Amino acid sequence: MTKPLPTFQLIKKDGRYVIFPVHAFPEWTDSPEDDHWALEASIAKWQFVVSNLENPKQLRGHALNDGGTATCGLCLLDDYRTAGLMEWCTTCAIYKATGLRGCGNTPYDEYCVANNNEDALEAARAELAFLKSLR
Repeated sequence: MTKPLPTFQLIKKDGRYVIFPVHAFPEWTDSPEDDHWALEASIAKWQFVVSNLENPKQLRGHALNDGGTATCGLCLLDDYRTAGLMEWCTTCAIYKATGLRGCGNTPYDEYCVANNNEDALEAARAELAFLKSLR
């Protein structure tokens, strides 16, 4: 049975909106199905980010925190696979594509330093396209 992809909601915290999963991520295994699911979950997250940045009224002028590794399917699967090994990111599809940890040399770098929602939207769209290219 296929695991359902996560859905997300916005939570206002400290004057910012933070992305929060509506339901928990699944228990992981080492199967190729989990690799596919983790990538699709990350794509779903960035589709949510883009959708919310495209609708600035929903954010009411506040910044949007993407939730980082806590809302990334690829990060969560990698955490499961490398727990305690100090080899973080090494099982991630992004690491396999770039050779860099921490989403280095991806549009996520630009998203993290965006100074306004327009720059964040441009970077989020690029991150979404990058993730889709990994399919």
